[in-house]
Amino acid sequence: MKSYAALMVDIEKSRKYERVERQALQERLLRCLEFLNRLFAPSLLIRVGFSAGDEFQGLFSAPAAAYRYFRVLDSLTAPVPLRMGIGVGDWTLRVEGGQSTEQDGTAYHRARRAIGLAEEAGGKAALLTDTAADVFANEFLIREHEMRVALTLKQRQLLVLTEVMVPVLLQDEMDPSVFPDIEMLMKDHPLYQSKGDIFDFDKVSVVEWITDDPADGQGVLRRFRTLRGLPGRLADITGESRQNIANIMRAGNLSGIRDQEMVILRWLDTLLEEDAT
Repeated sequence: MKSYAALMVDIEKSRKYERVERQALQERLLRCLEFLNRLFAPSLLIRVGFSAGDEFQGLFSAPAAAYRYFRVLDSLTAPVPLRMGIGVGDWTLRVEGGQSTEQDGTAYHRARRAIGLAEEAGGKAALLTDTAADVFANEFLIREHEMRVALTLKQRQLLVLTEVMVPVLLQDEMDPSVFPDIEMLMKDHPLYQSKGDIFDFDKVSVVEWITDDPADGQGVLRRFRTLRGLPGRLADITGESRQNIANIMRAGNLSGIRDQEMVILRWLDTLLEEDAT
């Protein structure tokens, strides 16, 4: 039976935001969702949209696409904390042309439980297939979350820039021609608005894509490599020295965080491979 991936996302502690802050946040989220829905059009079966309060959801053809969607969204909305649940299962109630809230199936039920599981575990994301594979997928997600929350503000700023300049491309699930539009969302990104921050976003552009085939013939992950010249490019954007940027990236293990994302994506791909057998 064909499996689908439902994605549910909510804003952590959303009630703490004042009305004006909340409105500005929702306006940015709408812009981000519009961009991401175009970027992931090849894999989106039901576009991601607000469902209730500060929650939004959508349906994907593959769990890796759902996770990658969240990963980009989380980077674009930082430092606002988001929480994600992905459910992999069937899609039994199909309303043609309807919104995600009108659909149903075990994919949706598991996504709802997964977002609750993420909250209980004190993490940011969880995935449920109701198989033995769940413990491994969620352990990967917990470890990635722990690596990210340990970052300083400067390390987080550089990580997001590397995610924009050296993005992961899921070749069958994303439309790369849309990705350059992310530059407009970077120019007013809330993560870069602190007093004293000076970033030249006109110099931000894609340097190289990382494809979704991370393992070589020996079954070893191709490590995310700090591309030659990337610290220099980041130095041009931030106005800092290349050596200082390289030291900050190394101290935050930014390459290791990107590696972990690739491990998760490859693991999620195996779920589809098992489903096809």
